[in-house]
Parts: sequence; C-alpha cells; structure tokens
Amino acid sequence: MISDKRISQLEFIASDIISIIRNLNPSKAHGHDGFSIRMIQLSCDSIAKPLQLIFKNCFETSTFPAEWKKGNIIPIHKKDSKHEVHNYRSISLLPIFSKIFERIIFNALYNYIHQNKYFNPNQSGFRRGDSCIHQLIKITHDIHKSFDENPSKEVRGIFLDISKAFDRVWHDGLLYKIKTFGIEGNLYHLIKSFLTNRHQRG
Repeated sequence: MISDKRISQLEFIASDIISIIRNLNPSKAHGHDGFSIRMIQLSCDSIAKPLQLIFKNCFETSTFPAEWKKGNIIPIHKKDSKHEVHNYRSISLLPIFSKIFERIIFNALYNYIHQNKYFNPNQSGFRRGDSCIHQLIKITHDIHKSFDENPSKEVRGIFLDISKAFDRVWHDGLLYKIKTFGIEGNLYHLIKSFLTNRHQRG
C-alpha cells in the first residue's frame, strides 16, 4: 500500500514540551549526560523555550544530535543463574532530552497513522486504549464461536515468539515502509538520522 496522504512537518510548542516533561517518571534512570528527570522537571518552565529552539533546529537540519544517540547499557537479570550472560537482558539508558524529542515525533506520527487508519485492525499491542488482552479475548471468542457451530469447525493456531525482535528490525525496510505511509521531507530524514550511527557502552 502506498499512501496518498503526506506528512513532512512537525510542530514544536513550548506548552507541549512542558506537558511531556511533567509526565515523565522521576524515578527512571537518566543517560550519560547526567541530567536527571527530577532536575529537568524542576526547571521545565525555564528550559521549555530553549528546548523548543533546539528541537526546531534539529528538525530543520534533519539531524538527530549525536550525543542523544549514545546509550549506557545496563544488564537486568531475567531468570535462572546469574552467572550466565544469556540470562540477562540489556536496557539502554538514553539522555532524557532525547526522550522528550522522541515523544514529540512519536505523538505526531501516531496521530497521523491513527487518523488515516493505517493500523492493522487486528493489532492490539502498542495502541492507545487497546492491549494484548483484547487480542486474547478475540481469539477466545473466535475459538468458542467455531466450536458452537453445527457441525463444529476445526480450529488451528500458530503462535510465534520472536527472540530479540526489536534488535532485529531491518532499518532499510522500516524506512521504506514509512515512506509508503507518506512520511517524507525533513521528518523522514530526521527519522533516518535517528536510526543511524547509534552508539552503546557498558
């Protein structure tokens, strides 16, 4: 599907930036730059305007700042022996200003995709007001409906659990996909910049 709709611009409004900052969880860890959420929240009224100018400049130059693409990797134990590396999952701690900028981009993209009905109607995860519980209820309903028919229908299901799915995202394919959704111009190139030359350290 290639969309006839287009989105290439973003709005950066100081009040929106303040709202995003105030809704951050102050107990969350911060990135390598040392700016904590609590510190940012205490000064949000003062820094909203400078952040607005920085975000606008990043957008106009289609450049996601290199310093905001550096993540500190923290290992979190999942299960079993703590002496086995594969029993840990990694969390990347990024600068909070990066997360604020990402939230503005996300909100604009989510609203655009939702308004144009680009979400698959069967998708429940990562959608506002929806959840995987709704998907489970639908599957259960379909199974019972098939059993209740006369004669009963055969029901089959395939369930996949892709290991490290988010670590295996094909960036070129993702960029192609967002182009087909009509995401273009500075916004497209900003997302491309966001995905490239990222760095992590333990």
